[in-house]
Amino acid sequence: IFDLLQYVPSQNDSFVMMDRNWLSMYAHLCFFYSASPIISLAEVLRESHITFSHNIYLTSSLGEKRKRIDRHAEPLTGFDKYLSDNPDLHQRYDKFWIPLIPKESENWLIIDVSGKTKREVLKRSIDFILENE
Repeated sequence: IFDLLQYVPSQNDSFVMMDRNWLSMYAHLCFFYSASPIISLAEVLRESHITFSHNIYLTSSLGEKRKRIDRHAEPLTGFDKYLSDNPDLHQRYDKFWIPLIPKESENWLIIDVSGKTKREVLKRSIDFILENE
């Protein structure tokens, strides 16, 4: 997630980039804790989040997730390990996200990375940012 609204050329040509945002927390809470009182926290996040100028969601097929699990070393976090140990659940979680993305009110691009190289995904991401300045 890039926030180019905070980009100021005079400040060392830098900008803010986040790899997580309100929607990741909201989806996590709604998917994994739907029967819990904590869901009210999810609603607060949805209603009061910071809007970024460019948002990119990466998704993939179940087959792609399985290929990536086989190619990569041990997951970095317990949650990542849980998802890699349960690729079908990971796929359901991934599909759960898509309807939550506020495409009508925010600038979002959804990229299915299945079968794509890192360079292709990066190029599409950069194109999206440049097209939407």
